[in-house]
Amino acid sequence: MSLINDFGSLYLASRLERLSEMLKKDAILVFKNELKGIKYKWYPVIYTLHKTGSLGVVELANELSYAHPTIIDTLREMQAENIVKSAPGKQDNRKRILSLTAKGKRLFQQILPLTKAFETAVNDLIDNNNNLLLAIEEVETRLEDESFFKKVNKILNHKNSKLKTI
Repeated sequence: MSLINDFGSLYLASRLERLSEMLKKDAILVFKNELKGIKYKWYPVIYTLHKTGSLGVVELANELSYAHPTIIDTLREMQAENIVKSAPGKQDNRKRILSLTAKGKRLFQQILPLTKAFETAVNDLIDNNNNLLLAIEEVETRLEDESFFKKVNKILNHKNSKLKTI
């Protein structure tokens, strides 16, 4: 496959990123072939707003694990296309509450068959002796308990303290 594979766990982030890019690239192609005028990057927003009904901008960004500037840019595009609408919050009118427009709801119905096809294809990919999703969840939970940065620093500090005692 590539030299990255020879490095094993040292290149975990690179391999996950490569896997993500492979899936994303093909998902974008599916969207281009099947749904003209709908960008793949809008899909998570449309799907989430369909499921929740409405959300604030910060809640949507958190739900999707998007950086705030990324979600703002995506929402601007979607509002320009009349897919998403925003209204002031009831308790705090500085807060923007997002929901799908009628057009956005129609787009969700068009996207639904792709969602089912994506889910079937991903399940086929991960149908093996290992459970990739559970393994990823476990790693995410462990990183919530202690970040990678903290883990590496702890190891480096422990190693440095051993060197100082020699």
